[in-house]
Amino acid sequence: MKLTFISLGFTILTFFNCTTSKSILSAEGDITDAVRIAVVDFLQSRKGVAKIDSVFTVNVENINANILGIGISVDKDKVSVFTKNEVDYDYRFFPTRFYEYQNKLFYWKDSTINISNEIVKKLYRMNRVDTTVHQKLFPQRTIDERQIVVHYYFCKKDLTQYKKKITSIANRKYGIPKIEC
Repeated sequence: MKLTFISLGFTILTFFNCTTSKSILSAEGDITDAVRIAVVDFLQSRKGVAKIDSVFTVNVENINANILGIGISVDKDKVSVFTKNEVDYDYRFFPTRFYEYQNKLFYWKDSTINISNEIVKKLYRMNRVDTTVHQKLFPQRTIDERQIVVHYYFCKKDLTQYKKKITSIANRKYGIPKIEC
């Protein structure tokens, strides 16, 4: 009886976990929708990596006409704001989009939109911004060749069709998985 109850509980938990991740899937969508799908999968499948930090960087890349690449990794460094005179600050390399899910922040640069005050304030509040002063101060950067990156490859026309590859190297330094679009 006890074993049956435990099995039933496990089955219900598994069902709810699967339906939560599947409910976000949609055939149609844009880059933000693809990022959201990747984030949900990332947090469900990489629980150990997700416990390391609460801030993650997302790299979005158009692989070709049919495939969109998304890489997610822990961001150990702060985002830099550049200045030459310590009066005028340049935010051009700042991320422009973000997505919060399960108390985790995922951010990325989208060249199609301008930076918003919302993301600037959010990153400052989280103490994730550092200042680079031209020819005077450059913040230390972390290079960790063992850092795990989870790469997702989505069919642009059907976001339910995707493949995932876990590596410790940057995007496209290996064979991109075959995906039928």
